[in-house]
Amino acid sequence: MVTPDPNDLNARVRTRAFSLLAGRELSREQLRQSLLRAFPDQLATIEHVVEEFVDKGWQSDERSAELLSHQAQRSGWGPRRLRYQQKKRGLPDSGLPTDIDWLALAHAQILRRFGDVPERVESTLRLRILRFLAGRGFTEEQAHQAYRRWLETKGVS
Repeated sequence: MVTPDPNDLNARVRTRAFSLLAGRELSREQLRQSLLRAFPDQLATIEHVVEEFVDKGWQSDERSAELLSHQAQRSGWGPRRLRYQQKKRGLPDSGLPTDIDWLALAHAQILRRFGDVPERVESTLRLRILRFLAGRGFTEEQAHQAYRRWLETKGVS
């Protein structure tokens, strides 16, 4: 077996890229930026290694986007937060996943955070819930619909 020369820059960049991808799925841009931090001034070598990894299927923006979508569901993120995370990670804008029921997810977040509907619902609670959902990345319409659904669970209107 031939051991790679530790002075070979291409081998060092490839080894670093493998170790980065072994830890978690990264987008192409995240991998590129991480390698640039480790090997500044080696843009050509990094671009070559990243393209090689993409061609061989070791790095995939589609997998990254799918995993991010699952993370959004597990974490209770709304569509705005998911879009922000996609942009932050340098993923191509492929739109929002169609299999997520955003209203049900927002309603579940209200139940998890605020529990059942109290006997008396004050306007301050309504505002807290709407701000909470906005902070999680839900649209105003989704927040209002989820709030109404939450009230309907007890028959309050």
